[in-house]
Amino acid sequence: MTEILSSVEFQMSLLLFVALAGYLIASNINQSAVVGIILAGIAVGPSWLGLVTRQVF
Repeated sequence: MTEILSSVEFQMSLLLFVALAGYLIASNINQSAVVGIILAGIAVGPSWLGLVTRQVF
């Protein structure tokens, strides 16, 4: 299970879906879409939840 969570494909798809959700939420509360996307990136990135990590090949 941890192999799936650490795969690049899963992390990129998770980031895209969360960014879409951030965009939709921000547009519903009359904020800039960029604000929603940035907050979504901070939320799933290594600084807060850590769902998306930096992978060096």
